[in-house]
Amino acid sequence: MISVDSVDQARAFYHDKRGFGHLMGMLGKDGQLDFCTVTLGGARYAYAANGENEGIGLTSSNVPSRFI
Repeated sequence: MISVDSVDQARAFYHDKRGFGHLMGMLGKDGQLDFCTVTLGGARYAYAANGENEGIGLTSSNVPSRFI
C-alpha cells in the first residue's frame, strides 16, 4: 500500500493518464477517496490517504516533479 497526499490525484494520474483500470475505491466522510486500487496487466497498486496506513509514503514534497 502506498500512502499519498491525495488518493483522487493518484487515481486520476494512473487511471486517466496512464490507462490503469480502477478496481475499487472507498470514499471518506469528505467525499474524497480515502483508498483505491488500480490495475494494469498483472500489476496492482493500492493507494491510501496519508495517515490511513503504515505503507510507503509518497507526498508532493518527496516525489520527483516528473511524476506529479
